[in-house]
Amino acid sequence: RVVRIVNALLDLSRLERGLAPTLRRTAVAVEPALAAAVELFRRASASHRFAVECAPPLPRVDADPDALDRILKNLVSNAVKYSPSGSTVTVTARGRADGSAVEFAVADEGSGIPRAALPRVFEPYYRAPDTLGAVRGTGIGLAVVKSLVDAHGGAIRVESIPGIGTRVTFELPSVP
Repeated sequence: RVVRIVNALLDLSRLERGLAPTLRRTAVAVEPALAAAVELFRRASASHRFAVECAPPLPRVDADPDALDRILKNLVSNAVKYSPSGSTVTVTARGRADGSAVEFAVADEGSGIPRAALPRVFEPYYRAPDTLGAVRGTGIGLAVVKSLVDAHGGAIRVESIPGIGTRVTFELPSVP
């Protein structure tokens, strides 16, 4: 946990200085990356169910494998933290119709994020008012995730309905 926080702070420091994260990009197979990230939480959390859905055939993504792993683990970790025991965390991937990118999504069945907080969720140190004190965290995870997605030339967005859950979707370019 301490190593993750230190790495996130180092990434955030680079981000605040206007520097993009350092990436070592290669062709990454999507299915094994999703399976590995989810399996870690499946073993650690007996209180949640996990569903992985990949729409084949998926192209490989042009990504840094460690960065993709950090993105997925952060989003799955948040989904587990902010959803009740017994709920399902769903991780999906599907190729874009034109073959230019792969869209990933992590969805939970948690309490959701208030509409007024959505525009700020990627800001460093920001935590939605209703989560303060309820769940441990530093408020830097989503800022780092956004910087990693941006550094890949991708895009990220959050959709949330209070009382229903949250879905974080991001795209990474596929290997031509």
